Amino acid sequence: MERDVNMNVKEVAEYAHLSRQTIYNLVNTKKIPFSRISEKKVVFHKNEIDDWLNNKEKKKNKTYSQKRKKELQKTHIARHFIKTAQTSKLIYVYILIPVLFIVIGWAGSFYYFKSKVFSFNPNNSSSESIDLHSLIKDGKLGRIEISNPSLDSDKVQIYLDQISDIEIQGEANSSPVKPLLIQTLKSPSEGYALKSKTIDVVKPFTDDPKIREALIYVVKNEIDPVIRMKALTVLARVAKVEEVKDMLLDRLINDDNIGIRFKSIEIIEKIVDDEIVAHFKQLIKEEQNDVIKAKVETIYKKYSQHKL
Repeated sequence: MERDVNMNVKEVAEYAHLSRQTIYNLVNTKKIPFSRISEKKVVFHKNEIDDWLNNKEKKKNKTYSQKRKKELQKTHIARHFIKTAQTSKLIYVYILIPVLFIVIGWAGSFYYFKSKVFSFNPNNSSSESIDLHSLIKDGKLGRIEISNPSLDSDKVQIYLDQISDIEIQGEANSSPVKPLLIQTLKSPSEGYALKSKTIDVVKPFTDDPKIREALIYVVKNEIDPVIRMKALTVLARVAKVEEVKDMLLDRLINDDNIGIRFKSIEIIEKIVDDEIVAHFKQLIKEEQNDVIKAKVETIYKKYSQHKL
């Protein structure tokens, strides 16, 4: 039996002829077998990677066979249709010709439009580019994929699936990239992997009011508590900003998730001031959770003694 070999991300990328970013994305979406050693480190077993690559190749061949079969069926149907049309009355020919012209014209327009929007550069203000701002405003965008090609760069790539594939590249806080990131954060239909990646992308830009507002929205409204916690942690670096401080106090007092409440009080402890202490004084009287109450009392007493 062949001895199993452990591989890292770089080795798997070279072995599978894929980029490292693709391997990271496959790990995030759990579409590749791996073992997690620590929070930031994973390993891959060569025998599992071999099985994964073989299964991938089998699926590819199966998909090609099914596609080829459908093409042959369409060809057979088309031939049968032409043969029937040749034996039909002349009136059907007169009906068929304009219909074909309409279909061909529609297909031509579709591919012409697709060729124009396939690659979109936000720095290019050409009037031929698709009006993404209108799509964002009207909520007509389909599937969105976000990738950060270089972890050391602010550049971000966004792939949109509307009536064709649209690729956008640019700074995370530029237009139209920023509105798309904000829409992704606020969308109730997007899953954990995409929202987690989006938070990673906007993390350096919490000084931007619109990005900050979107992260606050996530903390207050997101269903997934892990995503809420991640957004809350990112906002810690701007905790002194008024709207963030208000959000932290609101979550501490009103949130149903005990983890969010604990995280809020940990952040608040580093920025405590007279306004916050005034809220703590009232919270000590009303708080039902003994652990939260004890933590608030400790911060309150420590701050009061420091003032004296």
